[in-house]
Amino acid sequence: NIWSMASNVGEKLGERIKRLREAKGMTQAQLASAIGKSVETVSNFERGKTIPGVLTLDQVAEKLGCPIGALFEDVEGRREPPKLSKHAARVANAVDVLPEEDLEVLASIVRVFEGRRR
Repeated sequence: NIWSMASNVGEKLGERIKRLREAKGMTQAQLASAIGKSVETVSNFERGKTIPGVLTLDQVAEKLGCPIGALFEDVEGRREPPKLSKHAARVANAVDVLPEEDLEVLASIVRVFEGRRR
């Protein structure tokens, strides 16, 4: 579910921030001071209890000397979408471009094929 996914992202992001901070030789207090936050806030980030906002993430990345994307390198859920076959890509694209009534027809066709597979 979405809440467990967010929790996992927060934990992975926090672990990454902690590893980068420690690799830089910084304490939580030093990072907190550098980004204008409390030590408790930095601790909450690192434990995945709080997910920092984009502006804070930018500050954290800057103080840790890395691009903001580096904070997400180990974060699950940030994967490339699976490679689709030509036909699957065409169907996926249809979702974005077809009007709702055509999508109803497409969904009906999919249900027929699903029924044949059972």
